Amino acid sequence: MSELLRSAARGVLGAMAMTGVRRVTTDLGLVRKPPPERIATEGIPGLFARFAPEHHEAVIELCHWGVGAVGGIGFRIFPAALRARFWAGPAYGLAILAVFETAIAPGLGIAARDQTVSERLALAGDHLVYGIFLGRERTKA
Repeated sequence: MSELLRSAARGVLGAMAMTGVRRVTTDLGLVRKPPPERIATEGIPGLFARFAPEHHEAVIELCHWGVGAVGGIGFRIFPAALRARFWAGPAYGLAILAVFETAIAPGLGIAARDQTVSERLALAGDHLVYGIFLGRERTKA
């Protein structure tokens, strides 16, 4: 159980690091609307119904950290020998982005929109950061 909690915590830390990267890329205009905000406002708008408007950003962030925790646990499911590879965490982070763009976003009815090259690279970059956090824990094969 402690290994799962550690994996969840690593996922939360990775999601927090992603938030830092996204803050910069959004402020620089590279990302127009980050995926967690798009999910909350376009995919599950009722999410905010129970929360005061001044708490919306906190709700989005807490949900993102929760998803990060689940992703951390998901990474732990892979064999230790695979997780120990230096590229496994970053590849996992990119795979999460691919799943979001191809399955989750369309499933939530989030309208597809043209993304600039810089936006796609910025989103890939923050998912790489997430994956790096997950992959930093070297496991015994």
